[in-house]
Amino acid sequence: MVRHIGLIVQLIAGQPLPRLDRVYCRGFRDSSLDFEVVFFVLDSGYGVYMDERQKLNLALMRGLAAMNVEFAFPTRTVHIASAPSTEPGPRPGEQESRTRWTAAN
Repeated sequence: MVRHIGLIVQLIAGQPLPRLDRVYCRGFRDSSLDFEVVFFVLDSGYGVYMDERQKLNLALMRGLAAMNVEFAFPTRTVHIASAPSTEPGPRPGEQESRTRWTAAN
């Protein structure tokens, strides 16, 4: 994890417009390590900011791939404890009612 933070610091330090403020590991989730990266772009244009952000994100992806870091694609399996019956009959909580018809001669 320290190598990953070092990569982020190195990528931002190598660019003229972004200035790094901080990089932290914020925490852990089911399928991720969450990092916070705060940097300032020394240009007030929003388009310039978006260009710099994209350059950094793509460079980060390339750098992590070079470190053989793979991204997980989270999956979730849902187990159903009891499924509704496919047989005809009353629904849960309902009572079955039957009517008998007899023919009178």
